[in-house]
Amino acid sequence: MYAFFLGSSEAVPLKETVVRTVRWVKWSVSQVKTRERLYAVPICMTSPKPQGFENGDKTTGGCSSLPHPATDGGKTQSPDGPTVAEHTMDICIIGGGVSGLSALQVIMGTPQYKSGLWRPTLFEARDKTGGIWYSAPPDTADPPLTPTYDSLTTNLPHPIMSYAAFPFPPSTPVYPRAKVVEDYLDSFVAHFDLSTNIRLNTTVEHLERDETNSFWRIRTSGPGCGRGWVRFHKVVVANGRFRFPRFPNVPGLDDWLEAGKATHSAWYRRPADHGSAVLVVGGGYSGRDISTEIAGLHSTTVVYLSVSELPFDPPRSSKVQYRSRLVELLPFNKQGRGKVRYEDGTEDEVDSCILATGYKMVLPFLSGPLIQTSLPPTPIPPVANDKLYNSTYHIFPLIKHLFPGTDKYPPTSLAFPGLLFRVSPLPFVEAQAHLMVKLWTSPELLNVDAEVDLLVSRYKMLKDRLAGDELQVAKRYFTFEPHEQFQYRDEFYTLIYGDDEETLKKYITPNWHEKMYLNTSLLRAEWEEMERTGEAKEFVKGVGEGSRDEWEKLMHKLLDRALEKLDIQNR
Repeated sequence: MYAFFLGSSEAVPLKETVVRTVRWVKWSVSQVKTRERLYAVPICMTSPKPQGFENGDKTTGGCSSLPHPATDGGKTQSPDGPTVAEHTMDICIIGGGVSGLSALQVIMGTPQYKSGLWRPTLFEARDKTGGIWYSAPPDTADPPLTPTYDSLTTNLPHPIMSYAAFPFPPSTPVYPRAKVVEDYLDSFVAHFDLSTNIRLNTTVEHLERDETNSFWRIRTSGPGCGRGWVRFHKVVVANGRFRFPRFPNVPGLDDWLEAGKATHSAWYRRPADHGSAVLVVGGGYSGRDISTEIAGLHSTTVVYLSVSELPFDPPRSSKVQYRSRLVELLPFNKQGRGKVRYEDGTEDEVDSCILATGYKMVLPFLSGPLIQTSLPPTPIPPVANDKLYNSTYHIFPLIKHLFPGTDKYPPTSLAFPGLLFRVSPLPFVEAQAHLMVKLWTSPELLNVDAEVDLLVSRYKMLKDRLAGDELQVAKRYFTFEPHEQFQYRDEFYTLIYGDDEETLKKYITPNWHEKMYLNTSLLRAEWEEMERTGEAKEFVKGVGEGSRDEWEKLMHKLLDRALEKLDIQNR
């Protein structure tokens, strides 16, 4: 005898049907008994290939070893097919850096996760989480997996840049090195048991929308999951923005790169001998650090720092000389030196050039109808809502700098945390994660029309400020003024926890955070001086063992020291 198993058109022998049914019952019981553990990661399901992937591409059950089932149209299927639950939500997180880890931690803290209704999976392409803080040699990939150089420290004091849910350990240096941050993130994963829902060594190759069934579908590859398609209701895109170097359009650069006389800071690790005269291009944090470090290598070394505007946090070396914007790299002479020309017409002769010119926003798994690599169509308004536009400087339109402002799918079904610049990154993405979770449960709180109006207002403000230059608008769109990030975060938390004073107090920005953020250059200079004099270790010893308030007192003490010295210098 044969029977048709529910959810399948295949005729199955009756004996096999009984076996499958018994297996299904055992599986269902195990789900109830160990729901939190079993609902860790979705199974990769073999599914029809989407258009554009027919060229010999086999869809396999790549993640078939994962412990809970994939979703199909809002219902859950067991490994053998029958529907066993409704109203579950599978959530994909792409990337295991600070944004992805924060999203996973916040999701796992919800009642929906604890009851088994929300089932997150974080896919990380590397063998460990940590994002850019998990350092890698520059020759392991092209471009390097991370731009982290040996001397890198945080550019903000850790008491104002940690997750609200997880402070740095007691006695941590005020400006910790990259390895300390990597260890902190490892501890964050362990403390909240996030690894249960993390799939390492798994690359997300493609993301597409299946509007017929109202879900997202991703294609994975790699030893951690194999090759296959997985279905999700929500997708959090947190693949990072510091991987793909941006090279300026400067005449002569190709010749310098080919000759090994120029390189991008993505490959920089330490101040090897770059010659006695070095040009660093770019006034961001990397340009500042690299120029300062190279200038200190030899007493005769001269470093020129080419910038289009004065840096937010200037280099800390009198040997670094400012230059205007680089406009041309000229041929080398017989001694291997080349002249460089600046916007103001001046020239220098240098041995090498390091381009600290930033990174492009790249979403290699997104293409086709979902996103277009270009500036958004103008004029604005209206805001084009047919797809997203990636200028490689910004993604537009994103409601609250987070959710797509399109009408092709529910805006909160796709999120892009962690894209803004000049913010305190960890608490910033933590606030975004809390908002995501809130709007998943209460989507009516998102007024799309009002949010689109805010997009238009920001665009108009920047366009007026930048003399109508659309490219400059794109470059500045994701850059916050110092006060904006704190307003942004507090607006979210007030919306989410306004009726819960105790929880709100935990997440709302303390007043002293903004003060320290505005004085970070002064604080960092004082801290580095304390490291040079050997005072730093004793200064932070034991701080934080009692309460987090101890860090506030220490930061005020550090700022007072810095201001006192500044006052003496200015007398």
